[in-house]
This record gives sequence, structure tokens and C-alpha cells, in this order.
Amino acid sequence: PSTIAFQPEGTNTAGDLGAAASLTYTNRNLFRGSEQLSIELRGAYEAITGLEGYQDQNYTEYSVEGKLVFPRFLAPFLSRNFRRRQTANSELSASWNLQNRPEFHRRVFSTAWRYRWTEPRHHLAWRFDLLDLNYVYMPWISETFKRDYLDNAENRNAILRYNYED
Repeated sequence: PSTIAFQPEGTNTAGDLGAAASLTYTNRNLFRGSEQLSIELRGAYEAITGLEGYQDQNYTEYSVEGKLVFPRFLAPFLSRNFRRRQTANSELSASWNLQNRPEFHRRVFSTAWRYRWTEPRHHLAWRFDLLDLNYVYMPWISETFKRDYLDNAENRNAILRYNYED
């Protein structure tokens, strides 16, 4: 019930070439009840061209994601009859993403608790996110990016500025 998968990728973003790879471990019967655990490690690199005023011209990204899926509702507040009638699963996940761009460095932590279920009789599928949290931290923003996009009165965009400030 366990697998390991390796997936290489080639990327082309606006003419900038790069490569990425992911390694995923999956166990499809973790607690002997069809629970599925998956852990994915991912890395990416992109050679960015055409940026002026930046020291580093490359983009790197590293991430790890863990996911645990239970083939049933994990919810004590639902009636037994409702849980029995639905084809459902409960998903717990957490991820950490590290991005180093020429313009800024960003760290993102995410966690979620989701429910998915279907009603085959009515051909309906539902998804309810009980918890979906994202924490974004930017330890460094280049002076060029600040000057050109955040502080420049002609290019000032309140939403953009808000997203890159503490």
C-alpha cells in the first residue's frame, strides 16, 4: 500500500527556463482503515532574465507538504445516520513553502482541515473547509522592488503595498 513517486518538470515562464522536481511518499492504508498519508518534497529553480537592478537573477523554491486523508467524516457533531449515508472523507494538511526571488524572499506556512462528501443519488459533491490558515512572512524585500513598486507614487497600488508590508 506504499508508493514513492518522482516527478521531474521543465518550466518556461515568459521565456525564463527552469526545472522542478518532486518526490512523493504515499501510504494508502496507514492505520489499517484505508487512511492515506502523503508527504511531498518539491524543489524548483528558474533562471530569470531581463531584470535590472537586482543582485540575484535566479528564483528558487522549496516546499514540503503533508496530508492525511480519512475515508469518513471525523466530526462528532454529525448524526450516525448522516455519516452512514454519505461517501465522505476528512483531510488534514500542512505545508511549508520557501521562495527566494530576486525581488523578495517569502515563507508560507499553510494548514487545513477539510471535509468532502458526495450525494450519489442527487449527483452532488460538497466541500467544507473547517479550517484554512495561511501565514506569510517576507524576511527580505529588495530596495529596487520597494522603490519601483511600493514607494513610487505613479505605480503605487494600495493592495500590492498592503501585501508586502508587515
